[in-house]
Amino acid sequence: IGRQRFGIQSQGEWNTARGEQNALLRPYSFFDNEVFHEWGDSTDVYFNRLGLFFRTDDSADVNAQDLRRAATARGIRWSSLFQPGANSRLGAYVQFRELTLTDAEASDRDRQSITSRLQYRQFFWRKSIQSTSFYESGISSEPLRSFSYIRVPDGTGLYTWVDYNDNGVQELNEFELAQLPGQGNYVRVFVPGRNFQQAGRTLLTQNLGFTPRLLLKNNAARPFWSRWAVQWNYSLENLNILDGTSNPLDPFYVPANDSLKVALRKSNRVTLFFNRTQLAFGGDYSFLDQRNEQLQTYGPERSEIQTHRLTLRFQLAEQFNLSPVAEIGFKELSTPGFLQRNYRLDLQEFRLQMSWQISMSINLSAVSSWKRSVNTLESGEQLEAFSQRLNAQYSLGGQSNLNAGVDIRANDFTGSAFSPVGFEMLQGLLPGNNYLWNVYWEKQFFDFLQFNLRYDGRSSPGTEVIHTASMQVKALF
Repeated sequence: IGRQRFGIQSQGEWNTARGEQNALLRPYSFFDNEVFHEWGDSTDVYFNRLGLFFRTDDSADVNAQDLRRAATARGIRWSSLFQPGANSRLGAYVQFRELTLTDAEASDRDRQSITSRLQYRQFFWRKSIQSTSFYESGISSEPLRSFSYIRVPDGTGLYTWVDYNDNGVQELNEFELAQLPGQGNYVRVFVPGRNFQQAGRTLLTQNLGFTPRLLLKNNAARPFWSRWAVQWNYSLENLNILDGTSNPLDPFYVPANDSLKVALRKSNRVTLFFNRTQLAFGGDYSFLDQRNEQLQTYGPERSEIQTHRLTLRFQLAEQFNLSPVAEIGFKELSTPGFLQRNYRLDLQEFRLQMSWQISMSINLSAVSSWKRSVNTLESGEQLEAFSQRLNAQYSLGGQSNLNAGVDIRANDFTGSAFSPVGFEMLQGLLPGNNYLWNVYWEKQFFDFLQFNLRYDGRSSPGTEVIHTASMQVKALF
Protein backbone atom coordinates (compact mmCIF):
# COMPACT_ATOMS: atom_id res chain seq x y z
CA ILE A 1 0.00 0.00 0.00
CA GLY A 2 2.84 2.33 0.87
CA ARG A 3 2.91 5.65 2.66
CA GLN A 4 2.66 9.12 1.17
CA ARG A 5 3.23 12.53 2.74
CA PHE A 6 3.34 16.05 1.29
CA GLY A 7 4.46 19.11 3.18
CA ILE A 8 5.98 22.58 3.33
CA GLN A 9 8.94 23.43 5.54
CA SER A 10 10.14 26.95 6.27
CA GLN A 11 12.89 28.33 8.47
CA GLY A 12 14.49 31.71 8.85
CA GLU A 13 16.82 33.76 10.97
CA TRP A 14 17.17 37.49 11.54
CA ASN A 15 20.15 39.04 13.32
CA THR A 16 20.53 42.72 14.11
CA ALA A 17 23.26 44.73 15.87
CA ARG A 18 22.71 47.90 17.87
CA GLY A 19 24.93 49.95 20.13
CA GLU A 20 28.52 51.15 19.83
CA GLN A 21 29.96 47.91 21.22
CA ASN A 22 28.40 46.04 18.26
CA ALA A 23 29.35 48.56 15.60
CA LEU A 24 31.56 46.08 13.77
CA LEU A 25 28.92 43.34 13.66
CA ARG A 26 26.96 42.89 10.45
CA PRO A 27 23.19 42.31 10.48
CA TYR A 28 22.26 39.15 8.65
CA SER A 29 19.14 37.21 7.75
CA PHE A 30 18.07 34.25 5.65
CA PHE A 31 14.80 32.61 4.69
CA ASP A 32 14.55 29.03 3.43
CA ASN A 33 11.41 27.39 1.98
CA GLU A 34 10.99 23.80 0.86
CA VAL A 35 8.13 21.82 -0.67
CA PHE A 36 8.67 18.10 -0.21
CA HIS A 37 7.15 14.72 -0.96
CA GLU A 38 7.94 11.62 1.15
CA TRP A 39 6.98 8.06 0.32
CA GLY A 40 7.93 4.55 1.37
CA ASP A 41 6.54 1.09 2.03
CA SER A 42 4.86 -0.15 5.21
CA THR A 43 7.76 -2.50 6.11
CA ASP A 44 10.44 0.22 6.07
CA VAL A 45 12.35 -1.53 3.30
CA TYR A 46 12.73 1.78 1.47
CA PHE A 47 12.09 5.46 2.11
CA ASN A 48 12.39 8.47 -0.24
CA ARG A 49 12.16 12.22 0.13
CA LEU A 50 12.11 14.68 -2.77
CA GLY A 51 12.13 18.43 -2.19
CA LEU A 52 12.26 21.74 -4.05
CA PHE A 53 13.84 24.60 -2.13
CA PHE A 54 14.31 28.35 -2.47
CA ARG A 55 16.56 30.40 -0.18
CA THR A 56 17.47 34.06 0.12
CA ASP A 57 20.32 35.60 2.13
CA ASP A 58 20.45 39.28 3.13
CA SER A 59 23.37 41.13 4.73
CA ALA A 60 24.58 44.65 5.43
CA ASP A 61 27.96 46.37 5.29
CA VAL A 62 29.89 47.28 8.43
CA ASN A 63 28.31 50.22 10.32
CA ALA A 64 25.15 49.83 8.23
CA GLN A 65 21.81 48.55 9.44
CA ASP A 66 19.85 48.25 6.20
CA LEU A 67 19.74 44.72 4.85
CA ARG A 68 20.02 44.07 1.14
CA ARG A 69 19.94 40.96 -0.97
CA ALA A 70 23.31 39.14 -1.01
CA ALA A 71 22.48 35.79 -2.61
CA THR A 72 19.63 33.70 -3.95
CA ALA A 73 19.65 29.91 -4.18
CA ARG A 74 17.21 27.43 -5.67
CA GLY A 75 17.41 23.75 -6.38
CA ILE A 76 16.24 20.22 -5.77
CA ARG A 77 17.32 17.63 -3.22
CA TRP A 78 16.60 13.91 -2.91
CA SER A 79 17.37 11.44 -0.14
CA SER A 80 16.71 7.72 -0.05
CA LEU A 81 17.19 4.73 2.24
CA PHE A 82 16.95 1.16 0.97
CA GLN A 83 17.34 -1.82 3.31
CA PRO A 84 16.00 -5.04 1.79
CA GLY A 85 17.42 -7.26 4.55
CA ALA A 86 19.88 -7.63 7.39
CA ASN A 87 22.82 -8.07 5.00
CA SER A 88 22.59 -4.85 3.00
CA ARG A 89 21.85 -1.15 3.46
CA LEU A 90 22.00 1.70 0.95
CA GLY A 91 21.66 5.38 1.78
CA ALA A 92 21.86 8.24 -0.71
CA TYR A 93 21.55 12.03 -0.73
CA VAL A 94 21.83 14.30 -3.79
CA GLN A 95 21.31 18.06 -4.06
CA PHE A 96 21.55 20.29 -7.12
CA ARG A 97 21.77 24.02 -6.38
CA GLU A 98 21.90 27.17 -8.51
CA LEU A 99 23.37 30.13 -6.64
CA THR A 100 23.22 33.76 -7.72
CA LEU A 101 25.56 36.24 -5.95
CA THR A 102 24.30 39.81 -6.13
CA ASP A 103 27.64 41.64 -5.77
CA ALA A 104 29.86 39.25 -7.73
CA GLU A 105 31.29 40.01 -11.12
CA ALA A 106 29.19 39.00 -14.09
CA SER A 107 31.48 36.07 -14.94
CA ASP A 108 31.26 34.69 -11.40
CA ARG A 109 27.70 35.64 -10.44
CA ASP A 110 25.91 32.38 -11.27
CA ARG A 111 27.22 29.12 -9.84
CA GLN A 112 26.01 25.55 -9.92
CA SER A 113 26.97 22.79 -7.52
CA ILE A 114 26.09 19.16 -6.85
CA THR A 115 26.33 17.85 -3.31
CA SER A 116 26.00 14.12 -2.91
CA ARG A 117 26.53 11.42 -0.32
CA LEU A 118 26.30 7.67 -0.88
CA GLN A 119 26.89 4.91 1.68
CA TYR A 120 26.52 1.22 0.93
CA ARG A 121 27.04 -1.72 3.30
CA GLN A 122 26.85 -5.32 2.16
CA PHE A 123 27.63 -8.78 3.57
CA PHE A 124 28.30 -11.72 1.24
CA TRP A 125 28.74 -15.48 1.60
CA ARG A 126 27.48 -16.05 5.16
CA LYS A 127 28.96 -12.69 6.15
CA SER A 128 32.49 -13.89 5.37
CA ILE A 129 32.91 -10.79 3.18
CA GLN A 130 32.09 -7.42 4.73
CA SER A 131 32.05 -4.39 2.45
CA THR A 132 31.45 -0.74 3.32
CA SER A 133 31.58 1.93 0.60
CA PHE A 134 31.25 5.69 1.05
CA TYR A 135 31.24 8.52 -1.49
CA GLU A 136 30.80 12.25 -0.96
CA SER A 137 31.03 15.31 -3.19
CA GLY A 138 30.55 18.99 -2.55
CA ILE A 139 31.91 22.49 -2.97
CA SER A 140 33.80 24.76 -0.58
CA SER A 141 35.77 28.01 -0.42
CA GLU A 142 39.49 27.25 -0.10
CA PRO A 143 42.16 29.85 0.79
CA LEU A 144 45.82 29.53 -0.11
CA ARG A 145 47.28 27.99 3.01
CA SER A 146 49.86 29.95 4.94
CA PHE A 147 51.34 29.12 8.32
CA SER A 148 53.12 30.93 11.09
CA TYR A 149 54.96 29.44 14.06
CA ILE A 150 54.46 30.70 17.61
CA ARG A 151 56.85 30.00 20.50
CA VAL A 152 55.35 28.08 23.44
CA PRO A 153 56.88 26.68 26.66
CA ASP A 154 59.47 23.96 26.05
CA GLY A 155 57.96 20.52 25.65
CA THR A 156 54.42 21.75 24.97
CA GLY A 157 54.76 22.33 21.21
CA LEU A 158 54.82 20.10 18.15
CA TYR A 159 57.61 21.80 16.16
CA THR A 160 61.20 22.85 16.73
CA TRP A 161 63.30 25.53 15.00
CA VAL A 162 66.63 24.52 13.42
CA ASP A 163 68.69 27.47 12.16
CA TYR A 164 70.22 25.66 9.17
CA ASN A 165 71.92 28.72 7.64
CA ASP A 166 72.99 30.11 11.04
CA ASN A 167 71.67 33.63 10.34
CA GLY A 168 69.50 33.90 13.45
CA VAL A 169 66.36 34.50 11.38
CA GLN A 170 63.40 32.14 11.64
CA GLU A 171 62.57 31.06 8.10
CA LEU A 172 59.61 28.99 6.97
CA ASN A 173 61.72 26.02 5.84
CA GLU A 174 63.59 25.78 9.16
CA PHE A 175 60.77 24.39 11.29
CA GLU A 176 60.64 20.62 11.78
CA LEU A 177 58.31 18.26 13.60
CA ALA A 178 59.72 17.55 17.05
CA GLN A 179 61.11 14.01 17.17
CA LEU A 180 62.02 13.78 20.87
CA PRO A 181 60.26 14.47 24.20
CA GLY A 182 60.73 18.07 25.33
CA GLN A 183 62.03 19.16 21.91
CA GLY A 184 58.83 20.81 20.70
CA ASN A 185 58.66 24.51 21.55
CA TYR A 186 56.63 25.91 18.64
CA VAL A 187 53.09 25.41 17.39
CA ARG A 188 51.97 25.96 13.81
CA VAL A 189 49.03 28.33 13.35
CA PHE A 190 47.03 28.41 10.15
CA VAL A 191 46.74 31.91 8.69
CA PRO A 192 43.93 32.12 6.12
CA GLY A 193 44.72 34.07 2.99
CA ARG A 194 42.70 37.01 1.80
CA ASN A 195 41.73 35.42 -1.49
CA PHE A 196 39.28 32.53 -1.44
CA GLN A 197 38.57 30.30 -4.41
CA GLN A 198 35.73 27.89 -5.01
CA ALA A 199 36.93 24.30 -4.93
CA GLY A 200 35.23 21.01 -5.65
CA ARG A 201 35.75 18.22 -3.14
CA THR A 202 35.23 14.48 -3.48
CA LEU A 203 35.82 11.74 -0.92
CA LEU A 204 35.83 8.01 -1.63
CA THR A 205 36.44 5.27 0.96
CA GLN A 206 36.22 1.50 0.66
CA ASN A 207 36.65 -1.07 3.43
CA LEU A 208 36.62 -4.75 2.51
CA GLY A 209 37.21 -7.69 4.83
CA PHE A 210 37.31 -11.43 4.16
CA THR A 211 37.07 -14.05 6.95
CA PRO A 212 37.17 -17.56 5.41
CA ARG A 213 36.10 -19.40 8.59
CA LEU A 214 32.59 -17.94 8.30
CA LEU A 215 32.24 -19.35 4.80
CA LEU A 216 33.64 -22.84 5.48
CA LYS A 217 31.40 -23.55 8.42
CA ASN A 218 31.11 -27.31 7.89
CA ASN A 219 34.02 -27.87 5.52
CA ALA A 220 36.91 -30.25 6.20
CA ALA A 221 39.38 -27.51 5.25
CA ARG A 222 37.98 -25.10 7.87
CA PRO A 223 40.75 -25.66 10.51
CA PHE A 224 43.36 -24.35 8.08
CA TRP A 225 41.44 -21.48 6.46
CA SER A 226 39.96 -20.33 9.78
CA ARG A 227 43.42 -19.05 10.70
CA TRP A 228 43.47 -16.48 7.87
CA ALA A 229 41.79 -13.12 7.31
CA VAL A 230 42.27 -10.22 4.88
CA GLN A 231 41.45 -6.53 5.33
CA TRP A 232 41.60 -3.78 2.67
CA ASN A 233 41.18 -0.08 3.45
CA TYR A 234 41.22 2.59 0.75
CA SER A 235 40.64 6.33 0.99
CA LEU A 236 40.89 9.11 -1.61
CA GLU A 237 40.13 12.79 -0.97
CA ASN A 238 40.46 15.22 -3.87
CA LEU A 239 40.16 19.04 -3.86
CA ASN A 240 40.49 21.10 -7.03
CA ILE A 241 39.74 24.72 -7.88
CA LEU A 242 36.62 24.94 -10.05
CA ASP A 243 37.33 25.23 -13.75
CA GLY A 244 33.78 25.93 -14.84
CA THR A 245 30.35 26.56 -13.40
CA SER A 246 29.94 23.18 -11.66
CA ASN A 247 32.07 20.92 -9.46
CA PRO A 248 33.44 17.60 -10.80
CA LEU A 249 31.93 14.39 -9.41
CA ASP A 250 34.70 12.01 -10.48
CA PRO A 251 36.85 11.18 -7.38
CA PHE A 252 39.81 10.39 -9.70
CA TYR A 253 39.50 13.68 -11.59
CA VAL A 254 42.82 15.28 -12.58
CA PRO A 255 42.65 18.94 -13.72
CA ALA A 256 44.31 19.88 -17.00
CA ASN A 257 46.40 22.51 -15.20
CA ASP A 258 48.41 21.58 -12.09
CA SER A 259 47.77 25.07 -10.67
CA LEU A 260 44.12 24.05 -10.10
CA LYS A 261 45.08 21.34 -7.60
CA VAL A 262 44.43 22.23 -3.96
CA ALA A 263 44.96 18.93 -2.12
CA LEU A 264 45.08 15.20 -2.72
CA ARG A 265 45.13 12.66 0.11
CA LYS A 266 45.32 8.98 -0.76
CA SER A 267 45.76 5.95 1.48
CA ASN A 268 45.81 2.29 0.48
CA ARG A 269 46.41 -0.47 3.04
CA VAL A 270 46.14 -4.26 2.64
CA THR A 271 46.69 -6.56 5.63
CA LEU A 272 46.84 -10.37 5.69
CA PHE A 273 46.32 -11.89 9.16
CA PHE A 274 47.29 -15.35 10.42
CA ASN A 275 45.94 -16.52 13.80
CA ARG A 276 44.69 -12.98 14.38
CA THR A 277 43.15 -13.63 17.82
CA GLN A 278 45.53 -16.32 19.13
CA LEU A 279 48.35 -15.55 21.53
CA ALA A 280 50.53 -18.67 21.10
CA PHE A 281 51.57 -17.87 17.52
CA GLY A 282 50.36 -15.45 14.88
CA GLY A 283 51.39 -12.75 12.51
CA ASP A 284 50.41 -10.35 9.78
CA TYR A 285 51.74 -8.84 6.59
CA SER A 286 50.69 -5.33 5.59
CA PHE A 287 51.27 -3.10 2.59
CA LEU A 288 50.79 0.65 3.02
CA ASP A 289 50.85 3.38 0.39
CA GLN A 290 50.09 6.95 1.49
CA ARG A 291 50.29 10.01 -0.77
CA ASN A 292 49.61 13.63 0.08
CA GLU A 293 49.68 16.72 -2.12
CA GLN A 294 48.96 20.19 -0.73
CA LEU A 295 49.05 23.62 -2.35
CA GLN A 296 50.87 26.07 -0.06
CA THR A 297 51.57 29.78 -0.50
CA TYR A 298 55.12 28.89 -1.58
CA GLY A 299 53.93 26.27 -4.11
CA PRO A 300 52.88 22.62 -4.15
CA GLU A 301 54.20 20.09 -1.63
CA ARG A 302 54.03 16.34 -2.16
CA SER A 303 54.89 13.46 0.17
CA GLU A 304 54.63 9.69 -0.15
CA ILE A 305 55.26 6.72 2.15
CA GLN A 306 55.23 3.11 0.96
CA THR A 307 56.09 0.17 3.22
CA HIS A 308 55.93 -3.61 3.38
CA ARG A 309 55.80 -4.91 6.96
CA LEU A 310 55.91 -8.46 8.35
CA THR A 311 55.08 -8.98 12.02
CA LEU A 312 55.21 -12.29 13.93
CA ARG A 313 54.07 -13.09 17.47
CA PHE A 314 55.31 -15.89 19.71
CA GLN A 315 54.22 -16.72 23.25
CA LEU A 316 57.21 -18.73 24.46
CA ALA A 317 55.77 -19.00 27.95
CA GLU A 318 52.65 -17.81 29.70
CA GLN A 319 54.41 -14.62 30.80
CA PHE A 320 56.93 -14.18 27.98
CA ASN A 321 56.14 -12.84 24.47
CA LEU A 322 58.43 -12.34 21.49
CA SER A 323 57.65 -10.32 18.34
CA PRO A 324 60.07 -9.81 15.42
CA VAL A 325 59.16 -7.11 12.86
CA ALA A 326 60.74 -6.62 9.43
CA GLU A 327 59.97 -3.60 7.24
CA ILE A 328 61.15 -2.22 3.90
CA GLY A 329 59.93 0.72 1.85
CA PHE A 330 60.61 4.33 0.98
CA LYS A 331 59.68 7.81 2.14
CA GLU A 332 59.67 10.80 -0.20
CA LEU A 333 59.16 14.57 0.09
CA SER A 334 59.07 16.97 -2.86
CA THR A 335 58.86 20.74 -2.31
CA PRO A 336 59.77 22.73 -5.45
CA GLY A 337 59.81 25.94 -3.41
CA PHE A 338 62.56 24.61 -1.07
CA LEU A 339 64.79 22.22 -3.00
CA GLN A 340 67.07 21.61 -0.01
CA ARG A 341 64.17 19.88 1.78
CA ASN A 342 63.64 17.27 -0.95
CA TYR A 343 64.56 13.65 -0.28
CA ARG A 344 63.74 10.07 -1.20
CA LEU A 345 64.76 7.63 1.51
CA ASP A 346 65.01 3.90 0.89
CA LEU A 347 64.31 2.26 4.25
CA GLN A 348 65.13 -1.11 5.78
CA GLU A 349 64.37 -1.95 9.42
CA PHE A 350 64.30 -4.97 11.71
CA ARG A 351 62.99 -4.90 15.27
CA LEU A 352 62.84 -7.56 17.96
CA GLN A 353 60.34 -6.87 20.75
CA MET A 354 60.30 -8.87 23.98
CA SER A 355 57.87 -8.61 26.88
CA TRP A 356 57.99 -10.35 30.28
CA GLN A 357 54.98 -10.13 32.60
CA ILE A 358 56.68 -10.93 35.91
CA SER A 359 53.53 -10.45 37.96
CA MET A 360 50.16 -8.73 37.79
CA SER A 361 51.83 -5.43 38.65
CA ILE A 362 55.30 -5.65 37.04
CA ASN A 363 56.12 -5.79 33.32
CA LEU A 364 59.54 -5.64 31.65
CA SER A 365 60.06 -5.07 27.92
CA ALA A 366 62.99 -4.69 25.55
CA VAL A 367 63.20 -3.54 21.93
CA SER A 368 66.28 -4.06 19.78
CA SER A 369 66.31 -2.54 16.30
CA TRP A 370 68.55 -2.10 13.26
CA LYS A 371 67.75 0.45 10.59
CA ARG A 372 69.33 1.47 7.30
CA SER A 373 68.28 4.58 5.40
CA VAL A 374 69.71 5.92 2.13
CA ASN A 375 68.81 9.16 0.38
CA THR A 376 68.77 8.30 -3.35
CA LEU A 377 68.85 11.94 -4.44
CA GLU A 378 72.07 13.72 -5.41
CA SER A 379 73.21 14.56 -1.84
CA GLY A 380 73.29 10.82 -1.01
CA GLU A 381 73.04 10.82 2.80
CA GLN A 382 73.28 7.38 4.45
CA LEU A 383 72.41 6.13 7.92
CA GLU A 384 72.92 2.82 9.67
CA ALA A 385 71.49 2.88 13.16
CA PHE A 386 71.22 0.44 16.03
CA SER A 387 69.10 1.04 19.11
CA GLN A 388 68.37 -0.81 22.32
CA ARG A 389 65.53 0.17 24.64
CA LEU A 390 64.66 -1.25 28.06
CA ASN A 391 61.41 -0.37 29.82
CA ALA A 392 59.86 -1.27 33.16
CA GLN A 393 56.27 -0.71 34.27
CA TYR A 394 54.93 -0.99 37.80
CA SER A 395 51.19 -0.83 38.44
CA LEU A 396 49.31 -0.61 41.74
CA GLY A 397 45.74 -1.73 41.21
CA GLY A 398 44.93 0.90 38.60
CA GLN A 399 45.40 3.78 41.06
CA SER A 400 49.08 4.38 40.32
CA ASN A 401 51.43 3.57 37.44
CA LEU A 402 55.19 4.05 37.27
CA ASN A 403 57.13 3.74 34.00
CA ALA A 404 60.89 4.00 33.52
CA GLY A 405 62.95 3.45 30.40
CA VAL A 406 66.41 3.88 28.91
CA ASP A 407 67.30 4.00 25.20
CA ILE A 408 70.69 3.78 23.50
CA ARG A 409 70.90 4.79 19.82
CA ALA A 410 74.11 4.43 17.82
CA ASN A 411 74.00 6.37 14.53
CA ASP A 412 76.56 5.81 11.79
CA PHE A 413 75.71 8.73 9.50
CA THR A 414 77.28 9.95 6.26
CA GLY A 415 76.34 13.44 5.12
CA SER A 416 75.40 16.75 6.74
CA ALA A 417 73.54 16.18 10.00
CA PHE A 418 72.71 19.89 10.14
CA SER A 419 70.22 19.83 7.25
CA PRO A 420 66.50 19.07 6.78
CA VAL A 421 67.33 15.63 5.35
CA GLY A 422 69.77 14.88 8.17
CA PHE A 423 67.24 15.95 10.80
CA GLU A 424 64.63 13.62 9.28
CA MET A 425 66.99 10.63 9.04
CA LEU A 426 68.50 11.06 12.52
CA GLN A 427 65.10 11.84 14.07
CA GLY A 428 66.47 14.90 15.84
CA LEU A 429 69.57 13.19 17.25
CA LEU A 430 73.24 13.40 16.24
CA PRO A 431 75.76 10.97 14.71
CA GLY A 432 77.42 8.73 17.27
CA ASN A 433 76.05 7.30 20.50
CA ASN A 434 72.91 8.99 21.86
CA TYR A 435 71.40 8.19 25.26
CA LEU A 436 67.79 8.82 26.27
CA TRP A 437 65.98 8.04 29.50
CA ASN A 438 62.59 8.82 31.00
CA VAL A 439 60.44 8.32 34.09
CA TYR A 440 56.65 8.71 34.08
CA TRP A 441 54.39 8.53 37.14
CA GLU A 442 50.61 8.62 37.04
CA LYS A 443 48.48 8.73 40.19
CA GLN A 444 44.69 8.73 40.64
CA PHE A 445 43.48 10.65 43.69
CA PHE A 446 39.89 10.00 44.68
CA ASP A 447 37.59 9.51 41.68
CA PHE A 448 38.06 12.84 39.94
CA LEU A 449 41.69 13.94 40.32
CA GLN A 450 44.58 12.74 38.12
CA PHE A 451 48.21 13.64 38.71
CA ASN A 452 50.95 13.09 36.08
CA LEU A 453 54.68 13.67 36.52
CA ARG A 454 57.14 13.12 33.65
CA TYR A 455 60.89 13.49 33.34
CA ASP A 456 62.94 13.05 30.13
CA GLY A 457 66.66 13.30 29.61
CA ARG A 458 68.99 12.88 26.65
CA SER A 459 72.66 13.15 25.88
CA SER A 460 74.22 13.43 22.40
CA PRO A 461 77.90 13.72 21.35
CA GLY A 462 79.34 17.21 21.73
CA THR A 463 76.26 18.67 23.46
CA GLU A 464 75.19 19.27 27.02
CA VAL A 465 72.77 16.91 28.74
CA ILE A 466 69.17 18.07 28.30
CA HIS A 467 66.67 17.57 31.13
CA THR A 468 62.95 18.15 30.67
CA ALA A 469 60.28 17.79 33.34
CA SER A 470 56.55 18.39 33.28
CA MET A 471 53.67 18.06 35.71
CA GLN A 472 49.95 17.93 35.03
CA VAL A 473 46.95 17.90 37.34
CA LYS A 474 43.56 17.08 35.81
CA ALA A 475 40.23 17.35 37.59
CA LEU A 476 37.25 15.45 36.13
CA PHE A 477 33.77 16.66 36.99
